[in-house]
Amino acid sequence: MVTVSQPSNGDLGAGEQAGETSLDELARATRRARQAGISDTAIKAGTHEFERRPHPKGPGLLRTLINDAAEAEKATQRATQATQARRAAIDECNLCDSNGMRYENGQAWRCNHQTPTLATA
Repeated sequence: MVTVSQPSNGDLGAGEQAGETSLDELARATRRARQAGISDTAIKAGTHEFERRPHPKGPGLLRTLINDAAEAEKATQRATQATQARRAAIDECNLCDSNGMRYENGQAWRCNHQTPTLATA
């Protein structure tokens, strides 16, 4: 008689059915994400993507998807901050128009928002 082992789908059968991930494992993955400072919106987005994915999947995949959602959220925040900083620089500058363009001698170029010094003028 030959015994053949069966592949595991990421756990030891602790879920409701063999091969499924238990709710406790998923809860631990989200708890660790919160402890790491990941926002609830990123956790929710990662969890939504996890639920959308087909099996096999486990808590490692959930945490990876949460991390990806958190990184996407941070990238969006960085882009928003950069846009706000550029708008503030344009609003404070008296050398360029409301689009950040500077016109001189019939030519237009993007303003650097720095007043020219006597050495560079």
